[in-house]
Amino acid sequence: MKENSSFLRGYYSKLWKVEKDDSPNFSRLRAARLIRPLARKLPSNSVYLGIAAGRGVLEKEMWSDALKHFKSVYLLDIADRKPLISRKEAKGKVKYGNVQNVTADSHELPFPDNSVGIISSHMAYDFFDEREKAALEMKRVLKSGGKAIVFLHHPKQEPDAVKGMKKTDGMVFEFWKKLRQQKRLFETEKQVQDHFQELGFHVESVSEHVKENPFDDYWWEVVLKKQAEK
Repeated sequence: MKENSSFLRGYYSKLWKVEKDDSPNFSRLRAARLIRPLARKLPSNSVYLGIAAGRGVLEKEMWSDALKHFKSVYLLDIADRKPLISRKEAKGKVKYGNVQNVTADSHELPFPDNSVGIISSHMAYDFFDEREKAALEMKRVLKSGGKAIVFLHHPKQEPDAVKGMKKTDGMVFEFWKKLRQQKRLFETEKQVQDHFQELGFHVESVSEHVKENPFDDYWWEVVLKKQAEK
C-alpha cells in the first residue's frame, strides 16, 4: 500500500535543504562507529552508499579511517545541495577512487543489482514516500551479505525535537503530527524487526538508544543483512 507522505518530503526539502548545522551529534557518531568495523572486513573493491546523505555529515565522521576501505563512495540525496566533501578533498582518502555526490530518488536507486557493500540511511527512512519500496531498492543494490545501517526516529524524540529551532517550530510540530498520523514511528523493537523481516532482510540487530544526557537523544538503530538468494 502506498504511503502518502508528500508533506514529509516537502518538509525535508524546505527545512533540511537549507540546514546549516554541520556539527557532529551522538547518532551520527554512533552510526560511524557501527560502520567502521564493517568497512574493514570488506574487499578493497567495495562500494559505500549513503542514502539521503544530505551534505555528507555522517560520512565526514568516518573520513579518517572507514571510507578509505571503499573503492567508491556515493552520497545520494533528493535535494541538490553543496556537499561538505568535495572530490578534491576526497583525493587520496578513498582507495582507488573518490566520492561522488548523486542527486536521485531513494525509491529508484541509480545503481545495478548486487553492487553495494554497505548502505547507510541516517534518520531518513521516515521521510520516504513509500518506505517498503525504498527498502526493497536497498536490498536490490546490496550484494549478497551486504549490510544496511538504518537509523530511525523514535517516539520519545518528540519532546526535544523543537529545541533550538525557533523559526521552524510550526513546521516541526506538523512534521511530528504527520509522523504519528501516518503511523510511521516504531514503538517497539519487535515492530522494527517485523517490518524489515517482512521485506526479506535478515535483521542482525535492533537497538533502542536511550537518551543519557541533555545533548543526547533517542533513536532506533538497525543493522540489516541481505541474505543469499536461493
